[in-house]
Amino acid sequence: MIDRHGRLDALPVVSFVHIDADKGASDISGLSTGNSYRGENILFTPAERVIATMTSQEIDQLLGGLEQQGEFDRKSPYDHIKSWLPPQLIRNVKAIEDGAGGIRPVGRLSFFHNYRQIKAAIETAENRTRGHEQAMLGRGFSVERGLNIFVVGSLCGGTGSGMFLDVAYALRKAYGDIENKLVGYWIISPELYGDTPSMNANVYAALKELNHYAASNTRFEACYDPQQLANISEDRPPFDFTYILSNRTATDYRVLDKNKLCNIVAHKIFLDFGDELTSVIKSQKDNFRDKLTRLDSHPRRNIQRYLTFGLAKIYSPQDRIGKMALTKVSQRLVKFWLKGIGQSPDPGLLLNRFLSKWGDSDLERAFPYRLQGMVQDNGKTFAQALKAWGIKIEQEIALIQKPDDRAQLLLQLRSETRAQFRKVQPGESDDIRGAWLTRIQKTQPQLTNSIVNEIGQFFGELLTPSHPEFSLNSARGWLEAILTQINEYQRGLEDYIQTKNGLATAEDLDNQWRSAERRLQDVEEKKGFLGVLDNNKQKNKDFQVEATQIVTNTKKLIQENFDYQLHKSALVITTEVSSFIRSLIQQAGTLSQLLTSVERNFEKCAEDLERLNTDGITGEALFSPEDANTCYLDFLPEQNEKAILIDISGQILTDKFIFIDKSLLYFLVQVTDEEKAAASSIRYLVRSPDIDDRLLGTNITATIDKIFGTQAIGSLQPVMARFLQKYPLASGNAERRMRQIISEAQPLLPLLVRDGHFYEDGGNKSEIIAFTRTDDRSSQQLQELLTRNVGISESTIKSIQNNSEIVIVNEYAAFPLRLIQGIDRMREHYDREYSQNRSRIHNDYRQTFSEIIPPEARRMEEMQDAFYACLAFGILTPQDNCYLYEIEDEYGISKNYIQLSLVWSEALEQISKAVGVANSLNARRKEIITEIQADPSQWHDLYLPRLKTFIQYVVALPREHPNYPEIGIVWGEEMTIDRAATEGILKRLWGYLDKLAKTNPVNYSKTLQAQRPATHDREPSQGEIDADIIDPRG
Repeated sequence: MIDRHGRLDALPVVSFVHIDADKGASDISGLSTGNSYRGENILFTPAERVIATMTSQEIDQLLGGLEQQGEFDRKSPYDHIKSWLPPQLIRNVKAIEDGAGGIRPVGRLSFFHNYRQIKAAIETAENRTRGHEQAMLGRGFSVERGLNIFVVGSLCGGTGSGMFLDVAYALRKAYGDIENKLVGYWIISPELYGDTPSMNANVYAALKELNHYAASNTRFEACYDPQQLANISEDRPPFDFTYILSNRTATDYRVLDKNKLCNIVAHKIFLDFGDELTSVIKSQKDNFRDKLTRLDSHPRRNIQRYLTFGLAKIYSPQDRIGKMALTKVSQRLVKFWLKGIGQSPDPGLLLNRFLSKWGDSDLERAFPYRLQGMVQDNGKTFAQALKAWGIKIEQEIALIQKPDDRAQLLLQLRSETRAQFRKVQPGESDDIRGAWLTRIQKTQPQLTNSIVNEIGQFFGELLTPSHPEFSLNSARGWLEAILTQINEYQRGLEDYIQTKNGLATAEDLDNQWRSAERRLQDVEEKKGFLGVLDNNKQKNKDFQVEATQIVTNTKKLIQENFDYQLHKSALVITTEVSSFIRSLIQQAGTLSQLLTSVERNFEKCAEDLERLNTDGITGEALFSPEDANTCYLDFLPEQNEKAILIDISGQILTDKFIFIDKSLLYFLVQVTDEEKAAASSIRYLVRSPDIDDRLLGTNITATIDKIFGTQAIGSLQPVMARFLQKYPLASGNAERRMRQIISEAQPLLPLLVRDGHFYEDGGNKSEIIAFTRTDDRSSQQLQELLTRNVGISESTIKSIQNNSEIVIVNEYAAFPLRLIQGIDRMREHYDREYSQNRSRIHNDYRQTFSEIIPPEARRMEEMQDAFYACLAFGILTPQDNCYLYEIEDEYGISKNYIQLSLVWSEALEQISKAVGVANSLNARRKEIITEIQADPSQWHDLYLPRLKTFIQYVVALPREHPNYPEIGIVWGEEMTIDRAATEGILKRLWGYLDKLAKTNPVNYSKTLQAQRPATHDREPSQGEIDADIIDPRG
């Protein structure tokens, strides 16, 4: 469907339901492309799955209900299950969660228990197919009335073979209208699943049941849900068309992989409903209908309602080509992430570009400068506040004129310098430590976060695919460069701090003051010679010089403390930033290893796909690596390569990371929305992501499949030309290979079609070989190869538009199951399993199912001759529910009564398994013949009236009677247009005994005198058989 129409939803009229008792059965697709195919997820959706399990608690509840005593004739809600579930099995049933354990009745039990869920899933699936007629007609499809329902499974295990008939008849009940077609495809090859004895027994038992209900005059009855009156009573076969498949052909070509066989079935089903060849397939299948209703010519007539098929394709494996091309795209994408496209920027240039944002490329100046700028008091930085205080105090110094001014200023100076120093004084707590130093310490984390964010921001930009210098290698080179710069600055800070004596204390300030006060005292005490006025001016001048020096020294002391703390905090910032960068380098290294591993995985996948020599279906996939390269360039043309890779990256790298949209940072961080809201810090990048190469590769593959999966694969050479290039006509290789593939396309079920009691008239077969027929040279050559060299008739060859495949499909119809090669081996396993534990074999322990393999023809004829003769002559006594046959032991001492079924085919089945009974009946028949030969009056007086009575009963049987199908064997069939008249057993016996009675002339003449004119030399009319008719079954 995806190959033809691009998407599953392009055919909304197709719906799926998957039923299994194994919880994990639908978790994988089984395809080499994984769980997606050309961008489509091909796993069943939850709405399409029915996990038909039963818990241990549900089993216990069921067992309790099944074992209820009917003391007061009360009904149990489980009576509808108890009626068929073998009593011996009830106590051994466990929880049904990992399949039915290979036990067919357990598989059926899981169907009954989950019937409502299964019914709902089927109804939902059917509803999904409705209402699309107008859209489909608008797209050029022909829309017919009714549903095509395909049921596919294996009869080897317990689940499929346990519920396949119930699934069929549940569908019959819901969709039994004549316009709906129910088709079954059933795999009967135990070797694909382990080839255990129980699997062989399951297949044989399932085929026996299928054969029973496919016969006319049988009725399937079941009750699935007493509360909803889900009762089934159906006399039609379970399927309109029943395909039986093994894993090999009559020429012993074998399909060894069950996934491949399933893929072949899938291709065939698509041919049945959605392909260019559908109308041809349907027409040929309709031609089989009459033959499917006929019986074979074996003495025990066998139904022939079965089909099989074989299919092969010579094709360009578009799935494989597309997968290789998409793998190369994935590989190129990862390489783009690692190395970018066409750029290898100098890490130094990237570093300078980044540092330029800080206004100074010298980190030794940049960090303290930025930290100093962030430390403020009432909107002023430390430098601004210190300068303002210095200007203010210097202005006041300049204004002194009198001694009192000098004394007052000295007090003020002492107070203010100490106050200013207290703002930078050391201390362990905020109460003692200077305010400016506290502000530095508190601002330090803010600057750290800011620098970390800026580094993370730039790192993220370098990891953003749309960035000009994008690549993980570029980002890693830049990280190494900035870490080197940070480390150099860190060493510089450490050297600076080591050259300092630490922070000055209040004592250091006091020491400065004591020295300053002595100098000021000397100024005051100094005597002058210029007079009082001039001496005062000189003292003011000297005082101003000393006071200004005090301010300068105090500012220097304060500045040194501030700078020391600034550098210590810068060292802390540097250490934390360095640690952060190292974590980024480590994470980037891990990411590089991850991406390198993913790249290697894609490379290996591409190599594996290139070496792959197994095909998905029978035939040959014509493939070359150039096909993948051509397809790759269609997906990723060189002129748009970078833009497309950026777009792909954007779809993979969602916005689940913190800062950079569509960046490889996604793979370095895992942060919750709450954490983002609480603190949007790039520090979270240091967290290890929960992602591995497998998960990342899967995500990349899924996204790329989604983007390109529906894109048509073009530019490929037609498959006809490819085939003839690989196998040249002149060498004869083309003919040899074509014959081989046609042989492999034979029906996947080896049949003994040369059986003497099976008539094959050519109408049982259909063969189609389809390819694009044009005037193209390769097309003409292929047609000549098929018709002239291989001997294919012109009518077999069909034309299709799809030039990427040559389709060969064979169907074979109307054969009895007894012709299947290997069915006798399955029967041996069945007999052994049945004798050991018959409760595990059949789904309804009350029902008798005829053997698929009848007795040898001559022996069967002998048993039929004996049985019907004894039946007609009254040797078998009819009872309410059986025939009784009195048989003596070999010594004639004791007698036993054998019960035989009132259904003649079942009675003969019983007789075939009891050699003594068969021999005894044959002996009684011979005794009657001997008796008539000795005394012909016995013929006319006793046996002929009994024979007439029985024949009258036989020819009057209604069509719905279970013995109606045996009329032809018992009495014969009249001539029709396409069939000659036949004599039945009793007609032949009548003629034989009548002639035998005539061989004794004396006795025969006496008999004639007592009889009316004999009419035995012609077929008796119904009126001449005048005995009373009594149906022995009531």
